Amino acid sequence: MESIKLSLIENADSFLKEALSKAIAAQSNPYEWKFAILNLIQSVELSLKEKLSQTHPVFIFENIDKPQNSISIDRALERLIKIVKVKFHEEDIRALRTAKEWRNLITHYEFSFDINTIKPVFSQLFGFISHFHRVNLDRELSTVLPTELWETAIQIEDYSNALYERAIQRIKDEKRKWICTCIRCWHDTFVDDNSIDTCYLCGFHEKSVVCQECGQGLFESESHQVYYGKWYTHKEGKQVLEDWYPHLCHKCYEKYLKKPKVTDEDDEDEEP
Repeated sequence: MESIKLSLIENADSFLKEALSKAIAAQSNPYEWKFAILNLIQSVELSLKEKLSQTHPVFIFENIDKPQNSISIDRALERLIKIVKVKFHEEDIRALRTAKEWRNLITHYEFSFDINTIKPVFSQLFGFISHFHRVNLDRELSTVLPTELWETAIQIEDYSNALYERAIQRIKDEKRKWICTCIRCWHDTFVDDNSIDTCYLCGFHEKSVVCQECGQGLFESESHQVYYGKWYTHKEGKQVLEDWYPHLCHKCYEKYLKKPKVTDEDDEDEEP
């Protein structure tokens, strides 16, 4: 039987080509977008490992003394910064966070999407991988990819840019002031307003909350709601003692687990 062996960079290229092939297929079958994104994320991960491998092949393994399991995107990013001294801009970090979150979303949960969501994500990740190859691997993807696939990538990028520009214009037209980064498409187009709480680019909708301890704003799905004991509230002009479940960010939640902060449930005669 004929054996096939691919180097790290060849493997990254093959996943990239498959990603763009799936993007083409998605024009008639939108279901293919799921596989387009997954293949693109895999190409991103392998590209990071290629850069690490150029420094030393053992750096792509979790345990360098026992090189068996390869590292995650997060670990690769950490080593590239600390060991290889690769400089990542905020846009790069955001793209890698996008890759990690979407892989988890697709492979570990129920998954739903629309074109206005998936194309900007695909475009952002492709923009990252194209830049990373140019700056850190000294190669242009336009010379690696077949013409049809490269043109597909450009078309997706143009479409995504148009969506983004329309979202920004809508924000300006409506004079929205409270804008943050959407955790679904990772663009700064989420209108953080209690009456809206919606991303004007991808349509993602979720309530935002504030960490009880540090005051950090975050999305409800990112927070941890914990029991703080009894607390007085005012209802219909009366004081009512109720259970209190505030939201915490992940950092404050870890502190809470070490030392739970619970009010004295027995002291009901004094208002906190």
